[in-house]
Amino acid sequence: MNMSKDLIIESIKLFLDKANTKMINGIVLTIGVIIIFVILIFAIIIIRKTIRSFNHEQDYIKLLKIHTEANEMLRLLAEQYEKLININNSTSKLFCALNKLIFNRLNGDDNIYKFNELIEAIIYQVPSVLKSSLSKKHRCVLWIPTKENNNLTTLYASSTELQNKSFSINKSFVGRVFLEGEIHNCGNVIEESTYDKKKKNKIHYKSLAGIPIKINNEVVAVLTIDGKEENSFSDEDIDNLYIYSQMISLCMLFIKEKHGIINLKEEAL
Repeated sequence: MNMSKDLIIESIKLFLDKANTKMINGIVLTIGVIIIFVILIFAIIIIRKTIRSFNHEQDYIKLLKIHTEANEMLRLLAEQYEKLININNSTSKLFCALNKLIFNRLNGDDNIYKFNELIEAIIYQVPSVLKSSLSKKHRCVLWIPTKENNNLTTLYASSTELQNKSFSINKSFVGRVFLEGEIHNCGNVIEESTYDKKKKNKIHYKSLAGIPIKINNEVVAVLTIDGKEENSFSDEDIDNLYIYSQMISLCMLFIKEKHGIINLKEEAL
């Protein structure tokens, strides 16, 4: 019996010695996804039991709708876990943290501020993940519409230079992404139609990518990242950025349920 245990342990050690980091990350993430789906199953069971205790039909409909939306978004995000292997372990940790928050929220945790904290963590994480060399300094920003809905203002920014910034929805790159609801990857901002040529000498970046944050196909925010060099972002970078945008979208779904997107900035400060 002891010999069998020793043989198993030696086999595992031999495998780990020969396995590369990517393979190990893949195994860890695969196990993580399985755990996630098990948690979701338990969450569904708990939610069904909780629903029966609600006295008002409106509460029942609202909770069921939020749970259905979150479950579907999380399922789609989990399908992309193979891409997470190509980013880093920090991303998988954010993904697990998001699952934990959703699970806790669906089980009665009323602390919505934790979702704000996770969004901020994601914004600070993106630049360190996407830059391919130390010479590239990327800045990531999450923009939300103002109450008047004519400007987009900074909610979170990885750089102090972009905090408390505001751009017109109708006359800016970020506004274009917001209005069109499409991903844009501009390799040279000076050639961008919304770029103000008068600011040519003040430009600190040459590339700019933007991804709309959507809830039920409605654009509620925009995630952008800039790069000092032309064509800084590859298709793979955009795919990775999209994964982060989906995480943010899930967080904002629960924030909107509690406060509404229009009050998001006040709640985050």
